[in-house]
Amino acid sequence: MRILQVNLSDARGGAERVVTTLHTAYRARGHDSRLLVGRRRLDDPATVELAGGTRTRVLAARAAWRAGVQGRIGYASRRRTARLTEGAWDVIHVHGLHGNYLPFSAVPGLARRAPVVVTLHDMLVLTGHCGHAMACERWLEGCGRCPDLHRAPRAAFDFTRSNLAHREATLGASPLLVSAPSRWLLELAGRTYLRTCERRLVENPVDVSVFFPADRSAARRALSLPSDRPMVLIPVTDADGDSYKGFDAAVRALGSLADLDILTVTFGQGGRSAHRIPMDLRPPVRQEGEMADFYAAADVVLYPSRADNSPMAILEAMASGRPVVATRVGGIPELLEDGLTGLLVEAEDDGELTAALRSLLEDRARADAMGAAAATAVRRRHALDVVVDQWLGVYSELADRRPAPANDRAAD
Repeated sequence: MRILQVNLSDARGGAERVVTTLHTAYRARGHDSRLLVGRRRLDDPATVELAGGTRTRVLAARAAWRAGVQGRIGYASRRRTARLTEGAWDVIHVHGLHGNYLPFSAVPGLARRAPVVVTLHDMLVLTGHCGHAMACERWLEGCGRCPDLHRAPRAAFDFTRSNLAHREATLGASPLLVSAPSRWLLELAGRTYLRTCERRLVENPVDVSVFFPADRSAARRALSLPSDRPMVLIPVTDADGDSYKGFDAAVRALGSLADLDILTVTFGQGGRSAHRIPMDLRPPVRQEGEMADFYAAADVVLYPSRADNSPMAILEAMASGRPVVATRVGGIPELLEDGLTGLLVEAEDDGELTAALRSLLEDRARADAMGAAAATAVRRRHALDVVVDQWLGVYSELADRRPAPANDRAAD
């Protein structure tokens, strides 16, 4: 099977890990899998970069994104995009449209070449600018007069109404299969211009050969971490830079647990709030094996997000046999069974968050039992082989329905 996956990058955050993990697994099974990315970071001969040598166009696309104009200009010209996507693809799988690397207007052209799947990793495609709408429902009315342009991804000017209209005119006019790793996000898509598209739930994959229950003491030695203190891991990079992550709530909760002498480990610079309590700030981790060591070293993994879809960090922590304390937002309750594989708390409820952390840190047997149940749940639903089988089934189904391909080179 010939599979083309499209994404902003091949190495960055959770969505990028999903893309590259699937790509590697497809190739291991003998499929002709290729990646088309805005910027290539990994040395993979089957990955092609859209940007190429067009630095001026890339800078213009990024400037437009910061200004708030989304999806009108890409890293490459239409001609270059068409050339890079030529071929007899069985399916083209678009994993995200952040960053203006690919204009929304390119998707109808892709859909003329092969069946197209668009996976939603957040709400961006449904709104006029933001990755998560939180309590705002203006996206259901076409956006405009945005109440919070600083919500990630930040926008300098309010183009939200025209952005959303452009999404509807391009994506909404294309024959797409829309997927998401959570029922929550699929249901939101069903309330928008994507309501007429076929929608499919396929959950995120975890490589359980990398993330699995491992010895806590050995992991701490490998990371030069003390072995005699309870450890809470906050698997967030650039913690204060994302308004969705709730890092400040984590700091407040941990500040209330000073009597437990907790070792708190997180990544990035941490921002102002990180310095209110003692923390071990580590550089962002790019290697999965090293990240697995951090999960193994932890007693509890804390994920206090204010908005999220299906975070890879939670799944990786669960696969590593560690209990997770997380907020009851977005698709997170679909991952964690409260009281069995972790604990769910209400966002912004500092008291509930503090109590949940204390209960697990003071009861190692309960925490370990939750971690073991979490690892079993992930192996059953999210193991890489399970998810790859699901995606290959979807791709085969779409390829079987596919009409004779049209030659749309002139149209591009």
